[in-house]
Amino acid sequence: MGLKVVIDETDELSGIEARLASILEFVADDAERGVIYALTEWTKYAFVSDSEKYKPHLARIVYLSRREYLENGSQWETPNGKLPLHIPTNELVYSNNEFVRKGALEQQGLNATTALLLLAACGVEIALPNVSFNRESQEEIARIRDQLHEERLQYIEAISQLSDQSFDRIKSGDFNDIYLWARNESVLKILPKARYLQNKLTKLDKPLLERAGVMFWKEGIPTIGKALCDDGGKTALKVLAEEALKTLATTLSKSIEERRIPEASYILKLSRELL
Repeated sequence: MGLKVVIDETDELSGIEARLASILEFVADDAERGVIYALTEWTKYAFVSDSEKYKPHLARIVYLSRREYLENGSQWETPNGKLPLHIPTNELVYSNNEFVRKGALEQQGLNATTALLLLAACGVEIALPNVSFNRESQEEIARIRDQLHEERLQYIEAISQLSDQSFDRIKSGDFNDIYLWARNESVLKILPKARYLQNKLTKLDKPLLERAGVMFWKEGIPTIGKALCDDGGKTALKVLAEEALKTLATTLSKSIEERRIPEASYILKLSRELL
């Protein structure tokens, strides 16, 4: 599994949200910025079950590509009609809109990307490099990516292995000790690669780093997801996480017509803090 991300720019990102977005764009194999729409009829259906028009097999969310918009002369219309709408299938969707996050999960179902997000939402700390960028400095960031090509690929490979193995275990129904297994895999395999990547970055040309707006995270290690609690109560967290994984994975494994993220997921901050 490669890592493709879609950054939702429908609403302005806060400072910390923009910093997290910049890290995801830096490490991802492919990144799109877009305007994402949660379809109105689906939101009615999902939250108040009050829509006669919405059909469960239809898309929950779609997005317009900011890149295609710029390539089209900053116009949403082309000589042949409007720019195409894209439906996320296996992308990591980063958004500050809870409808979009919920829709992305329901729409994609269970795959390697959503398996990773389920682990993150249930408390597995999946480390990102401890660095962020000015998202407007795209040329400089591209140069840094080129110079750290091998280090970035090593980090993505570690992420991909955890994603694929997690998907296989969840799909097979093997939930025994999956939380502790995933946490250990993250600490032993992903965290060292994230630190190695950021350490190599610090040794690059200082003027280049300054032009790229490089900042180091001072609020601890940035992660995909946030832990539900501190180190206390690890046993309770393990049980809760594995039960949550079972419930959510079962939901995402259903046909698209049957997928409705249970309200219990909100207790787990799934709808609020996927990232």
